[in-house]
Amino acid sequence: MKRDMELVREILLTITENKETIELDPLNPQDELYEYHIDILKEANLISYKRKFEDMVPTVYVDEPRLTWEGNNYLDNIVDTKVWKETKRLIISKGLELGSVPFSIIKEVSKSYIKDKVGLN
Repeated sequence: MKRDMELVREILLTITENKETIELDPLNPQDELYEYHIDILKEANLISYKRKFEDMVPTVYVDEPRLTWEGNNYLDNIVDTKVWKETKRLIISKGLELGSVPFSIIKEVSKSYIKDKVGLN
């Protein structure tokens, strides 16, 4: 599967809405993609959660999801729609695909854009 940075942003925003449990059906292709992204967000130390399974039910429960310190910092960079759109535009204008750009670069582009707006660059 390929990383989808739009979906990453969507998941982070969803978690900030204080959802206690996210239910996923691993047989549903969209939920499978969502689960993959939740897993890689945890690997990147942007979120934490407890995974629950119920016997005889094909549902995966992502219980008590929350953003880590790093997850909050990243979301602070991209939560504003204007900042997110400009970050994507800058990356795409260089002939790159958002999903193939290293995460660290996306963070720096968004941070740099914000610094420009507040006069720190």
